[in-house]
Amino acid sequence: MKKALIGAAVALVLVVAALIAIWLFVEPTLAGLRDIMVVAVGFTMFLLFLTLTMVGLALIGLIGLLREKVPPLLDKANSTAESVRGTTGFVSERVASPFIKASAAAAGARAAVQTIVRRDNGDKR
Repeated sequence: MKKALIGAAVALVLVVAALIAIWLFVEPTLAGLRDIMVVAVGFTMFLLFLTLTMVGLALIGLIGLLREKVPPLLDKANSTAESVRGTTGFVSERVASPFIKASAAAAGARAAVQTIVRRDNGDKR
């Protein structure tokens, strides 16, 4: 793609140089200038057509590549999400739930011990 663009740029420079040389050596009349500009515009349109054709072909190739590569990526992402769901379920059942129960039991025991140890001397606070 890069070589094609460099080739198109070189061709454009050569055509412009040739048009300038022709215009300098031919009697510079308005009709001659018009003819040279018609050729220059035609060549420019041809280069634009080639460029747009290359862009279109590249876009078709990109669409084909996306159709080929995206479904396997989506399948891998789906299997990863299922694995994460299973892991989080395991962690919540086997790790977090017992830890929460133990923390709740310890907090309850601490509250019970504080209630038993605390004495009320009849002082109103």
